[in-house]
Amino acid sequence: MSNNNSHRNHHFVPRFLLAEWADKDGKLGVFRRLPSGAVRFDRHSPKAVAKVKHLYSIRRGASQPDVFIEKDILGPHVDDIAAPVHQHILSHGVVNLSDDQRFIWSRLLLAGMFRLPFMINHFRHLGRERVRAKNGEAAASHVDALDEGLKLFVAAIGSQKYNRKIRSAEWTVFKVPSGWKDALICDLPFAYFGDFFKDAFALVLPISPRQFFVCSSGKYIEKFAHMNHDWMTKVTNTRLVQHADQYVYTTDLRHQGLVEKWLRSYSLDS
Repeated sequence: MSNNNSHRNHHFVPRFLLAEWADKDGKLGVFRRLPSGAVRFDRHSPKAVAKVKHLYSIRRGASQPDVFIEKDILGPHVDDIAAPVHQHILSHGVVNLSDDQRFIWSRLLLAGMFRLPFMINHFRHLGRERVRAKNGEAAASHVDALDEGLKLFVAAIGSQKYNRKIRSAEWTVFKVPSGWKDALICDLPFAYFGDFFKDAFALVLPISPRQFFVCSSGKYIEKFAHMNHDWMTKVTNTRLVQHADQYVYTTDLRHQGLVEKWLRSYSLDS
């Protein structure tokens, strides 16, 4: 069991990614919607945002929850090894990535789809239903029944089928046109097009204030190949804010009007 208190805050958007939006003082801009309906802007370090205490921990109600998933899986086998691949993509694009680098980056993308708070709650409730079906209502009502769903989460991020689907898709990097406002990133960091679990899809991930990573298949390959970069930047930023849960991360205040118009007033977990 891993119970290291240094791993109690679980980041569902990797810190190395958010660090690209930080200024010289190491802080990025954070927009959030207040209960009053107003939008507030603050500055925080990447370490202080996009995190939930013991999000992936086993036995969260115990005095020392088990942080094995964060400490021994997501840290060393997802985020830590994806950080240098991220820097390679920023500097050199995706053309010369090795097979190992594509596998590592695909796993980061896959983990990014499943590690979000509302998805973890979904996995935990699936686990409880599995316990109920197997062992009855009394077993399902026990708090540890929710931990059964974490096995489903770990299996999902390690899925060879899903990893292969991402690796075999078309990869490209779009640069924000000169003179345009920076790319945004949110607490739900992807802009989705189509349906990843069915047929054709596209995942767009901001990887810096001036670059988007795009993974596409089927009809979306052609669409993104001929997409105007101005339109791409505008549409992606708008979609990211529309689908953000509570927070939008940015370099400065220039997107305040967009955020005030589109940021939701409730959490997906409320």
